[in-house]
Amino acid sequence: TDEQRSNFQLQAMAMIEDPSDINQVKTYVNSIEAGEWGSMLEAYAACFRYGVQCHVWLDDFSRDPMIYNPIDVEANDKAVVGLIYVEGNHWDSVILKNKKED
Repeated sequence: TDEQRSNFQLQAMAMIEDPSDINQVKTYVNSIEAGEWGSMLEAYAACFRYGVQCHVWLDDFSRDPMIYNPIDVEANDKAVVGLIYVEGNHWDSVILKNKKED
């Protein structure tokens, strides 16, 4: 949809100055392929591609997560990926406890 494209464009602009410039996009992709850490752009794209939500915590679990849900997936145990972004330079995946087990 147009809204999905707009949201993805905003994510891309956070990492690539001009996402319509193929050379800038290639430079960014090459940096990821060379081993640089990815960004929310990759998390957002993965949500879109695999039909999941991504819940992202910044540094710890003291605040509610940012929720990326580009295609309006209903949250369930198999449709939510948890990530924690630690000190602005590292991503860790987290296992989200099944709410039924609380």
